[in-house]
Amino acid sequence: MNYSVALESLPEIDGLAKQWRALERVSEGSFFVSWTWIGAWLETVVLGEIEPDDVRLIRVVRDNITVGLGIVCRHNQRLWVLNRSLLALHQTGNQAADGIWIEYNGLLAATGEERDVTMSVLQAFARMPAFGVPGWSCDEMRWSGVGANQLGFVQTAKLPLRIDRRNVCPWVDLTILDDGLEGYLARLSSNARQQIRRSVRLWGDEKSVSITRASGADFPQQFEQFKRLHIATWQSRSGHDGAFANKYFENFAKRLFALAEPTAQVDLMTISLGTKTVGLLLNFQSNGHVYAYQSGFQFGNDNREKPGLAAHALAIADYKQRGAVAYHFMGGGGRYKASLGTQSEDLYWVNVGRDNWRTRLMYRIEAARNFGNAP
Repeated sequence: MNYSVALESLPEIDGLAKQWRALERVSEGSFFVSWTWIGAWLETVVLGEIEPDDVRLIRVVRDNITVGLGIVCRHNQRLWVLNRSLLALHQTGNQAADGIWIEYNGLLAATGEERDVTMSVLQAFARMPAFGVPGWSCDEMRWSGVGANQLGFVQTAKLPLRIDRRNVCPWVDLTILDDGLEGYLARLSSNARQQIRRSVRLWGDEKSVSITRASGADFPQQFEQFKRLHIATWQSRSGHDGAFANKYFENFAKRLFALAEPTAQVDLMTISLGTKTVGLLLNFQSNGHVYAYQSGFQFGNDNREKPGLAAHALAIADYKQRGAVAYHFMGGGGRYKASLGTQSEDLYWVNVGRDNWRTRLMYRIEAARNFGNAP
């Protein structure tokens, strides 16, 4: 099959939303390439912050049908004596702006055409000028937070490649669990089971569990409670406001919910035992996959209570009952993730370079600089 790739100026937002959602309906991409995430990112981070000529839409067409979409932002960096121009996929290239942290990234592609779409884009990027657009002769494309399958597609292009980072991400295969909390606990270590059971008893009783999900009417109130608990949790651990330390996060999260409400892709859930609120989870849902994005917990004076373990365990049992297939803890630290996961997967932060002397020299410089610190 023949694929054509175009790098276009960013269309008007409502028109782009219709195109993106149309392709999303025939795709099996993660939540992070859904219009809910991409639209919120564009509206609260990109538009008004990035120069219009530094943001472009990638469109892949096969037989006059759009089968692939992605958005890249151009960003310049200096490495010693060399200037390099990067195209960041679904990121800005600005560290603060990218602090909302995309994972499970990649191009949005029609089901079954993911590899061909990725290969076509990389081949177009590798030509001079990049994508056939004068002035876009960029040195590298950055693919942040891609899974093993997407990494495999990128590697197939046989272009210079550097893996900057690898995150091991625990997850739970909900399809192998029996129903109920005990069905999940049976898959964990004896130590994790003991801690969760004891924590649930200290909070109340499994039979008194209550899980409420924010709707449009009560979202503002629940979001404020989530914000208060999240900040308190992070202040006690690290002395900063966690996700809310990023100036973009609050508006971004609220816009996510507004875009997702018709489809319930954004799940702000309050987990209680009896009259006590254990915590709030800000989770995402797409194609049966749940992504545990942010949280806020009610910590007390008893260190045995473990509200984080209890809240995630009760949420997992609930998602199992609702027919979800996987619960992803995503990247980042925290031993609790390894304790609660039944499997693990790797995410990669990858730079792909055009095959020229500048890229080869840059990669040699960085390899020397990072010697002994491989991901």
